[in-house]
Amino acid sequence: MSENTNTFITGEVYPYQITDRTLSFIPKLSPAADDHFKELVTGKIKISLYDFSNGKGDNGIYTYFNLDLKQFRYIYERAKLSHLPAPYESSKIHCQSVETDGPFKGYCKSFRFYLARNATYIDKKTGETCTMRAPWYLKITNGYALPGKDGKGEQRNSFKQTSSAYINLSDEDFLDRMESIHIYIEEYTHIVAQNSLAANLKKLDDIYKRGEYDPNLPSEAHSSTQQQTTPADPNVPQQAATTNSQPTQSNPVLPDMPELHTMELKITSNFQAMENSYVVKCEIDGRVYLLYCNNPIPKELIEAQKSGATITARLYSKDKTMWYYDLAA
Repeated sequence: MSENTNTFITGEVYPYQITDRTLSFIPKLSPAADDHFKELVTGKIKISLYDFSNGKGDNGIYTYFNLDLKQFRYIYERAKLSHLPAPYESSKIHCQSVETDGPFKGYCKSFRFYLARNATYIDKKTGETCTMRAPWYLKITNGYALPGKDGKGEQRNSFKQTSSAYINLSDEDFLDRMESIHIYIEEYTHIVAQNSLAANLKKLDDIYKRGEYDPNLPSEAHSSTQQQTTPADPNVPQQAATTNSQPTQSNPVLPDMPELHTMELKITSNFQAMENSYVVKCEIDGRVYLLYCNNPIPKELIEAQKSGATITARLYSKDKTMWYYDLAA
């Protein structure tokens, strides 16, 4: 009978440890949102560096930095070449989380990342140029800084350091860690693609098929069943169909022209590219619809999407779930 053992599961990918320091890599990945499903995966790679050269516990120094995936990809490619043409630096600040009390009241957490590769060094005793056995120098600094006036970035010279740690790695050790993380991201991406790519492609194909519209097709407004060119919308008064009288409207809709409705709408998602158009979600009278527009996207819609403002637009629809866009004068 096999012996029961307790297994500790960690989110780390191949940590690196020396006598007095530990370097850890923790991928934080998730499937991309449906409106950007072709990106497959989003997330960050958390790099934590723990320096316990002066003791552990309160005497230890803990720092961390979250690399974006594109930042990691760049570093990974440099690691494969064992070459970094210039030091790689990055800084980030959590502008949305302002300290409300304590010594850093009014400040936000701020993070610094520094990576360099020094292939050689000068021996102080002999003055000779020597080859570095561990040329990769990684440093992480944490602290606080004042947020920028526009809510982005930090105010110049406002950074106050609270912790800092560094470590050196050989070409072999550094590439080994970067390669392990790269493999993990690739395998995670494959799983996401298998689970969601086919389903989302089908959804996109269905949306495209429903969204096909040709204004030159014969109108059904004058058929024997007295059908309307567009289905009735609960927000727009509809004229009752009669069999013995003609419509009383003074300007009847022509068979080859769509019926326009002036509506108030608010865009609630990013634009999704179709074959010859774009689709975006919008809110009209508390209900969510799909809104189609031409390619390129009208400037007014782009501005409305960025600002989140409600705009007045003239729309025409094919069914009750979607609208087509024509800006009101």
